[in-house]
Amino acid sequence: MVCIATLEPNSYTSNLPVGTQTVQAVFESSAAGFPTAQTTLVVNQAPTTISLTTSPNPSTVGQIVTLTATLSPTGPTGTIDFLDGANKLTSATRVIDGGVGVISVGTTALTPGKHSLTVSYSGDTNYLGSTSTAVSQTVNQIVTTTSLQAVPTSSNPGQSVTLTAMVSPSTATGKVTFLDGSTNLGTTQLSSGTASISTTNLSSGNHSLFASYGGDTDDAPSISSPVMEFVTQPTTTALAAAPNPSVFGQNVTLTATVTSGNPTGTVSFFDGASLLSTVSLDDDVATFSTATLSVGSHSLTASYSGDTNYAPSVSSAVTETVNKASTTTSLKAVPASSTPGQTVALTATVAPSTATGTVTFLDGSTTIGTAGLTAGTASFSISSLSTGNHSLTASYGGDANDAASVSPAVTESVGLLTTTTTLTATPNPSVFGQNVTLTATVSPGNPTGTVSFLDGANLLGTSSVANGVATLSISTLSGGSHSLTAVYSGDTNNATSTSAAVNESVTGGTGSITPNPVSASPASGSGSSQVMIFTFNDASGWQDLDVVNILINNVLDGRNACYLAYSRSAGVLYLVGDNGGTLSTGLVLGGSGSVSNSQCIVAGAASAASGSGNTLTVTLNLIFAAGFGGNKVVYLAARDLAGGNSGWQALGVWQVTFTPAGTIAVVSLIAARGAAASGTAQTLTATLTDSQGAGDFGVVNVLVNNFIDGRSACYLAYAAASNSLLLVDDAGDAGGPFAGGMVLNGTAGTIQNSQCSVSGVGSSAVKSGNMLKLTLNVTFKAALTGNRVVWVAGRDGVGGNNTDWQAMGTTTVQ
Repeated sequence: MVCIATLEPNSYTSNLPVGTQTVQAVFESSAAGFPTAQTTLVVNQAPTTISLTTSPNPSTVGQIVTLTATLSPTGPTGTIDFLDGANKLTSATRVIDGGVGVISVGTTALTPGKHSLTVSYSGDTNYLGSTSTAVSQTVNQIVTTTSLQAVPTSSNPGQSVTLTAMVSPSTATGKVTFLDGSTNLGTTQLSSGTASISTTNLSSGNHSLFASYGGDTDDAPSISSPVMEFVTQPTTTALAAAPNPSVFGQNVTLTATVTSGNPTGTVSFFDGASLLSTVSLDDDVATFSTATLSVGSHSLTASYSGDTNYAPSVSSAVTETVNKASTTTSLKAVPASSTPGQTVALTATVAPSTATGTVTFLDGSTTIGTAGLTAGTASFSISSLSTGNHSLTASYGGDANDAASVSPAVTESVGLLTTTTTLTATPNPSVFGQNVTLTATVSPGNPTGTVSFLDGANLLGTSSVANGVATLSISTLSGGSHSLTAVYSGDTNNATSTSAAVNESVTGGTGSITPNPVSASPASGSGSSQVMIFTFNDASGWQDLDVVNILINNVLDGRNACYLAYSRSAGVLYLVGDNGGTLSTGLVLGGSGSVSNSQCIVAGAASAASGSGNTLTVTLNLIFAAGFGGNKVVYLAARDLAGGNSGWQALGVWQVTFTPAGTIAVVSLIAARGAAASGTAQTLTATLTDSQGAGDFGVVNVLVNNFIDGRSACYLAYAAASNSLLLVDDAGDAGGPFAGGMVLNGTAGTIQNSQCSVSGVGSSAVKSGNMLKLTLNVTFKAALTGNRVVWVAGRDGVGGNNTDWQAMGTTTVQ
């Protein structure tokens, strides 16, 4: 190679290739050149430097790490290799062309641990190769999480429990060890992030279970949070509720019994989803009493909490039926005798005093006002009562928790002269069986009417007033003390009055007088259940009674009836079977048992029997079967130890809930229970409905007798089309002949047979909408003396719908 240098200036630079070169300088002039001697020139490769950076650092397995190499100067060509120690990183060689100074590559191939990374430039013809200083790259394992699930979470000894561990990420491999505290339950391989084992070796008690993942090359170990496994013995919980059914406000005791070993812990009592109370177990039993259950059906359960060794359990539901509480209503009128236009204050008192709702005040069957109850009382004032005697009652309509009830009638005398009645009894004291004369004196003036003589609430007899005096002689007073009163009936000019009580003391007593039933309470009503109170009297003392009977049926027939016998001497109650003869097992009243047949159930709870003086009181908690629906007669009978027997006495009626079959229904009879001396006028009002309208009525019959027998009875037929009332004669043929007939609503005549008479005055038939109200002013004669049933029947004009005879009331003719 020749290098020609022109000495203008006298130096020259040339890019000589690497290697050994011959250099000669020639000086040229215009005339000739003057060459110099040749010389040898060695041209070496240029040096380079290269550096390396990494990001991120540290990193985790699988994460992209960016390697950045910076080469200086920027002219070299050739290749760059990224190395992990002495090993080239896969796919980390780059070919460079002159002018590139910075080269970056990404890699995910770094394994966990510390890596000494370098970058190496290979060099080219003109540039020397170079290697960077090593960079320490830390690659961490992937952080894992392990969770554990145990199924079931509560188990019994020997039951298989499946433990499932879940490791995230799901790409992790390796093994999982399952631990019960520090005890190894087993080890198994991960598959797709999960590992499972099953064990039956867990003992009774609480177990803290873990899953421990051991990690792999890329994934770090991890351990789950503890999972509690409760291994307990199975238990059963049984629940009993007593009494059942109950009445509102009555204390109901819930008893839960937990069986299986000797469990501890608590029992929670529930009404549906509502917690009633939680009680600790004592010798496998927990009890709780409540009087706050509302009226209706309650689904009660007992839930045992379980403990370290015994599993929780829940009882089957017990349906507790809470019936409405019975109520009593009394009425007071102030003043008891008033003048026309004078304000009369009526105060009704309902027990219990917690009852709410409305009281309706009635004058006979006519509503005269209503008032709301406050603290058990309701008041209403009226100044429009007409002259005469008014039979006032207060009817409580009931509420959600309390049953309806009607007060006894109170007689309000308007415009009548106030009277005073005094009573004397001679002799006093007397001896059992001795004749005692009761003398009632009514003053002032010259009153007429009658006086009723009472022994407590029991009517002894009725006598007419003559010259202001009425007398009654009686020799049947039992041994003991008697609170005697005289009640003057009043007349058109004189008000009623009651004497002060006279205490008659009777000594001795032979027990020779036949015992007698006294009352059924309530004497009328309706419902599918009722606590009924029956009273019986024995002049020789209540201990002289042997057996008392209660028979509830359509007629006097023990078959397919609610037929009961209480043995006073044995102290147990028997229920007669459907065949009318077989006796049940004896029931102790007040206990938790019950007896039943197809017609009724008697629950021992809320039932009782007690005696005092001459009176035995039997209280029965009765539930009637749905198939026993209809209007029933309540018959009572009593037998003493000597065999003396009262015979069956009709003393009440009860309507077991039912739906009348046809369009006509007998709704009510007022008064449903009556008692008066023969020859005394009284009012009976029968109410019927016809869904086809009141114009559809054909005939309404009323029959008063011991049995459904028109012979020797007070048997009446009302013909709606002619508005006429017919009285069947003593022969009792419904088709006639008749003892008499009259048109109602205005007729002043009287019809009569040997048993009764009916006056047109005070008798009426009123139709309104679908209702017919038949009112009879009837007087029963001595031939009908005794306890009688009042039956009512109705049929339409064509005879297609007939209610049949319905027992609607009872009356005692004295």
